[in-house]
Amino acid sequence: MNQMEIIHFSAFGLNLQEPMALVFNWLIASICFIAYFSIRKSKSEEIRLWSLFFLFFGLSTFIGGFGHVFFQYFGVFGKFPHWIGGIVSAYFAGKAMLCRLENFQLKRTLNQVLIFKAIVFLGLALTLQNFIFVAVDAIVTYLFYCGIIGYNLMMKGVFAMKYIVAGVLICIPAAFVYILKINPGIWFNTDDLSHVFMLACVFLFYLGSKSLANEPGKLKIV
Repeated sequence: MNQMEIIHFSAFGLNLQEPMALVFNWLIASICFIAYFSIRKSKSEEIRLWSLFFLFFGLSTFIGGFGHVFFQYFGVFGKFPHWIGGIVSAYFAGKAMLCRLENFQLKRTLNQVLIFKAIVFLGLALTLQNFIFVAVDAIVTYLFYCGIIGYNLMMKGVFAMKYIVAGVLICIPAAFVYILKINPGIWFNTDDLSHVFMLACVFLFYLGSKSLANEPGKLKIV
């Protein structure tokens, strides 16, 4: 199967493509919006940041669906809102993971790294018009901030982090699917397979954020 083969179709006199990308993006967006409206009223700074993650990731994937379908009209520029939303949402997820750290210097340094890498990778993605920089930013954020920090917090008694860590583990195959261009078929291509893992990851992040709201207190990572 040619890895570049995609579905083309017409509707309302428009030349469109990748209908399955629209379906999967909107499924992810639906979970994000449900999560956002479920936790957005929390007074916790940690949960507020998670709600912003869901809001921006939801908007990113919702608009991203249009970027795929209307690619023949907007080209790569139609995907820019999706890329921007992806990097912004990753920032909020990473920042939320820092809320339970008591080491102020460590927290400030890690937050500065979050901001710096977001600006650098977003600039590279938009300038070079390449999604790989968005993917790298996501891998760094979710593996280190949500994965490693989340695991440390889980080991220190924040048991709700098990959902966050599980979400990261489930999302790891998505990176390999994209990098290796694993393409099951035209109706379920590389992007669609990656989106399935992302769907599960976002749902677990939602379970984690809901559980975190019931686990007060801050724990220190040494």
